[in-house]
Amino acid sequence: MFDVCVVGSFMMDLIVKTPRFPQPGETIAGHSLVTLPGGKGFNKAVAAARAGAKASMLGCIGNDAFGKEFQEWMHKENISSDGLKISTDAGTGVGLPMVNDDGQNAIVIVPQANLNFHESDVRNFAHVIENSKTVVMELEIPDDANLAAAKIAHKAGATVILNPAPFRPLSDALLQNISILVPNETELEQMAKNLGIEIGSIEAMAKAIKAKYNFDLIVTLGEEGALIVTDNNCVKVNGYTVNAIDTVGAGDTFIGNFASNISRGVAITDAVELANAAAALSVTRVGGAAATPTVKELEEFRLTTASK
Repeated sequence: MFDVCVVGSFMMDLIVKTPRFPQPGETIAGHSLVTLPGGKGFNKAVAAARAGAKASMLGCIGNDAFGKEFQEWMHKENISSDGLKISTDAGTGVGLPMVNDDGQNAIVIVPQANLNFHESDVRNFAHVIENSKTVVMELEIPDDANLAAAKIAHKAGATVILNPAPFRPLSDALLQNISILVPNETELEQMAKNLGIEIGSIEAMAKAIKAKYNFDLIVTLGEEGALIVTDNNCVKVNGYTVNAIDTVGAGDTFIGNFASNISRGVAITDAVELANAAAALSVTRVGGAAATPTVKELEEFRLTTASK
């Protein structure tokens, strides 16, 4: 039995630190280049594992050097590779994040092998999902794979968490199998527009989406924390003020840490508070997966850093 199963992407991140983002047609000199494993799926899996979850991951890598590096990382982080597909006709996905001196990022992704992961592959690995307490998904893989995973997980009684990023319109069939939706502010507004919901306050839009689909929502708000919308409550959980140097993967850290704690029975408000702290600590470091904290690191951070 797994605590958390992530169905998602592998992207080797080639991270460029730059004083500012270039304008169209402009060439500027960057500070550094770092290669680190990432992808919205892999980041979440590492965050869950480092938070103490017994974790697994379903997805597709290429038969190349980056793919082998991901396999080594999965072994090192104690993430099961029982659901790993290796593509022979596409390379491992690549992400090209630029991070400026303010810690903000802009990212271009080239999905490659991630786009070779489909419904048939998910069904081949259905046993992994069926033996997981919590299943986490994102949108860097094809829709048919996510739909199949959501249906299998929902039928098995798992908590199904969807991070709608990078945002695209989602089918009713997928949303009807979700337990918890975790968008950021931008994704929440994009989803509201797509559903014909009036654009208003974050709380109003989240409540309107919940009324339509009846899943819970957690809207991540960066250093401001997160808003929880459930049947019985709408509460904001404060975030942490830190000196951010790299925001790549902060949302993934939040979701992976949250999923780990939810899978082990932590109350939703407490799980969000822990996830806020994990995300805050991660932005003080470089990288996506590599920046996610361990349980011990998070305990030390919470003892020394006050929330807002």
